[in-house]
Amino acid sequence: MMEKIESKENLKYSINIIIHRHGPKQDIDGPLSEEGKKLTGDYFDEAYENITMDSSSGGIDIESSPIHRAEQTGQIYSTAIKRAGLGEIKSNKTDERLSEGGIAENKDVFDKLKEKYPKGSEWLRGWLEMESRPTPEIKTGKEAVADFSSWILDKILSNKEKGGYQEVDAFSHGPVMAVFIIKLEEKLKIKLLPDNWQDTKIWNNVLNYFSGIHLWADSNTPDIVNLSFADSKIEIPISTLEELATEK
Repeated sequence: MMEKIESKENLKYSINIIIHRHGPKQDIDGPLSEEGKKLTGDYFDEAYENITMDSSSGGIDIESSPIHRAEQTGQIYSTAIKRAGLGEIKSNKTDERLSEGGIAENKDVFDKLKEKYPKGSEWLRGWLEMESRPTPEIKTGKEAVADFSSWILDKILSNKEKGGYQEVDAFSHGPVMAVFIIKLEEKLKIKLLPDNWQDTKIWNNVLNYFSGIHLWADSNTPDIVNLSFADSKIEIPISTLEELATEK
């Protein structure tokens, strides 16, 4: 059982986590396309053109999925932050828990999912329903959710232990974000995804959020994580994230 989030020795802490989807890719399992690199750079340059950062913030931690397109997006983001003079990049590293676990890299497995679940992004439900890995290197959807939730909890626990303010910008994948949101809907019995989200046109709009998921937590409400996704803002009990992190 994971440690309950509580303020250690009355330390004040606050963490802001923004999880971005990677930029436009070359193909289903490839790196960013050349146009994708330009669009991603232009997006971040424009987003941070007139932004100033509090010098007391202590800098930014960047973490990416090790899958190349996500790591590339993180590097482009880092360059945009430096160019805009928005403070120090404290760290820039990868974490496997932000990856989609090879599901897009194995065409045979992906094609079988799409054949069984042909409607747009309905294959994500099939990914979540897998009881075991289709191949040793491919995560099930449940494993992807567990890893993603574990990563979020680790960021919060680390901030709680150290105290102070921390900003984390992460770069992951649309399918990972989607199955995480689906499981949150199930756990909390709420609605976050739009109607008919499996339809290709609607799903493409969901994927187009560069900053897909925003989470924040602090010592004022240590048992709660706030989440913003699309037009929704909700409070997630830490216990719910703990459950998701241990369900595989």
